[in-house]
Amino acid sequence: MNRWHRALQGFATDLAGTVLVTVAGFVATPIILSLTSQSLYGFWVLTLSIVGYMALLEFGVGMALTRHVASDIESRTPKELNALIATAFSFLSILGAGLFLVGFICSFFVPGWLGVPEGDRQDVVTTFRFALFSAALALPMSAFSSIIVGFNRMALDNTNRTVVGLMSLGLSILLLKMGLGLVSLAVAAALGVATIGLINALICRYMIPQITVGFAGANVPDIRRVLAFGGAFQVGRIANIVALSTDSLVLGLRLGTAAVTPYILTLKLANLLSVNLASKVPIALFPAVSSLYGSGNISGVRSAFAKVLSYSVRLAACSASLVLLVNEEFVTLWVGASNYGGVQLTVAFAVLVFFDSIYRGTGAFVYASGDLKYWAGVSAVEAAANIIFCIVLAGLFGAAGVAWATILARAISSWWLIPLWLCRRLQISVRTFLLRVIMLPLLRSVGGVSFSVLALRTMPVQVGWGWVISVVTLLFLGNLLAFEAVDFLFSHRKRL
Repeated sequence: MNRWHRALQGFATDLAGTVLVTVAGFVATPIILSLTSQSLYGFWVLTLSIVGYMALLEFGVGMALTRHVASDIESRTPKELNALIATAFSFLSILGAGLFLVGFICSFFVPGWLGVPEGDRQDVVTTFRFALFSAALALPMSAFSSIIVGFNRMALDNTNRTVVGLMSLGLSILLLKMGLGLVSLAVAAALGVATIGLINALICRYMIPQITVGFAGANVPDIRRVLAFGGAFQVGRIANIVALSTDSLVLGLRLGTAAVTPYILTLKLANLLSVNLASKVPIALFPAVSSLYGSGNISGVRSAFAKVLSYSVRLAACSASLVLLVNEEFVTLWVGASNYGGVQLTVAFAVLVFFDSIYRGTGAFVYASGDLKYWAGVSAVEAAANIIFCIVLAGLFGAAGVAWATILARAISSWWLIPLWLCRRLQISVRTFLLRVIMLPLLRSVGGVSFSVLALRTMPVQVGWGWVISVVTLLFLGNLLAFEAVDFLFSHRKRL
């Protein structure tokens, strides 16, 4: 099976897994809210944000390992690959132990920092420590996932994560119903991390027998090689975690944990479309693109880049339209009107999902290039601007100010600088890029969206999930008509 077929399998299983886990999460969230409270659920979101910041200690070693394994399969011996893997695994194990130690000390102060009521403090501390254990364990366990993806067998890792993720979610609800409280979420997450790591270890052992994971063979030259890539990648990863975590942290600290829940739930649809959906194709292509770079096939990289960005523009137009049309109805049906953040947030999130969906199409091509210094610098600017803008605008405009702060931070940095940098690196004319890769699919997408909106206006006024499904279906059909149907008609006329 060639690299593109495996990439397609990776994309399909990643997309299917995302749909299953997302649907399960949508069903589970109202249940979890009913079994906890708005403030405790807000604390759980903040806990994930805090632990996410601590996980930055990973220094991008996991991504570096994937990239080097993918590009070195044909050029390095199994012994050399095993030495590289042992080095990364040892480094991640040490980092995991350090993370747990630092976080355990911090756990004594977290309730005070977040203003947790006295009666909830013990549950909060216990929950935080279990979540911390999950993050610490995930570091060395991620080495197995990196190896599997590096060998372009992402479908196995995706399937494992989907099945265990669904089981973990079900376990968390079961434990909540048994009366274990908020700690149920963290316990289920910890068991999920351990199970995913164990299964991936068995996959490596029996399906990639030439690879051995352990501490023997760890060496200084390989850690320098890994950190040369991972260090720059980590700066960019900081920006991503800041983008995903700063909003909730600033809201929690400035307006209280109860303000976090409506914001996060109103953002859910936009996040699903950009963070979860728009990144699927680039992620699936990462090992294959790394191999193209490793073999010097720049023309192949250039062609793949143009196709992926065109697809991203199509998805961006549909996603932004979907958020504008159904977000209020979606949130109200899902978790109740009291958890909807308002029209201002919806408009902001529509803008966010449009530009972010296009930008996420560039990710695999930046990472696979191995040259992350420029990207890291731009990401650092974005991270700093995001923090500053969030603090300032939260005080002036509340939750809506936080959303626009994220948009402004990305608008002055990564959303336009990184695509232009890739154009220079891949020797693509900026004019050609803007006209053919961005504007042409955008104009065709606008036509598809217009058709969908007109079709909606001819339908009887609806409410409920039927309306949401109708909008999704019509946007999908409108996009197909604007692209595949038109292309088919023109190709048919040429043949005639």
